[in-house]
Amino acid sequence: MGNEVSAMLQQNKNAASIVLYACSLGNFKNDVLREFLGMIVLVGTQFPAGLWFGTQSWVHGWIAHGLGVIIADWVAGGPNVNPAVCIFMHALGEITFSQMISRSAAAFAGAMVAFPLFQTVGRILGLPMFGGPRFDHREASLARVYQHEATATGLLCLAVVLLNWELAIKDNYLVKQALTAVAVRLLLLCFTAGGCAMNPALGVAYGAHERGGRLPKARQQYTAYCTAPAGGALGAALLYALSSGRKFYGVDLRALIGIGVGSAARVRADL
Repeated sequence: MGNEVSAMLQQNKNAASIVLYACSLGNFKNDVLREFLGMIVLVGTQFPAGLWFGTQSWVHGWIAHGLGVIIADWVAGGPNVNPAVCIFMHALGEITFSQMISRSAAAFAGAMVAFPLFQTVGRILGLPMFGGPRFDHREASLARVYQHEATATGLLCLAVVLLNWELAIKDNYLVKQALTAVAVRLLLLCFTAGGCAMNPALGVAYGAHERGGRLPKARQQYTAYCTAPAGGALGAALLYALSSGRKFYGVDLRALIGIGVGSAARVRADL
């Protein structure tokens, strides 16, 4: 594991410098450390679920995965652990631009460390190797993977705000996190093209892990696992802003639409 991380840093010096600079833009404890550790715990508890533990049946696998979702959130103190979710929250004005950048960079860094770390642990203990999100044009077209990633990420973001902001169970931590785990699991089952990352950090980091620590060079990898989740997150933020009355990048969309409708009505009346 140490050799892979060392090779990764050597082969991706520019990317590592950018990540370090981006991390420096946020608060170390609340933004960087929380996201970095949260991502490591996420990979270590959710990806091996059903392979290392919860192996008796699919029910046990679901329970193991659900516990992983709860543990990753609880241990790190409620991180986003997802650059797409950071984009979603920034669009709604919940976090600043600097927080979005630093949290996303920390999540990428955590994922880049987590995959070789836990695969090494698995090899040492003789456990089966777990996989990750992987784009292969022989299995699914880029258009299909893009559609699945964007849709699944958008639905994930909407589930997060419904369970944490809107529904009556928002104050019951265990219930809302358990339902979040169910939502994640259902999305993984429904949107299977490309492995359903719903998370740019996971998609890029697993691709780098498969290449021995080298970042993927194929543009399709970034289109599938960065552009698509970001687009899905922005689409979800737009829908939520329209339905809830929240501002979208500081703009009151309801008021904007009202002005447009009123102007159109006056034009028709004049005609």
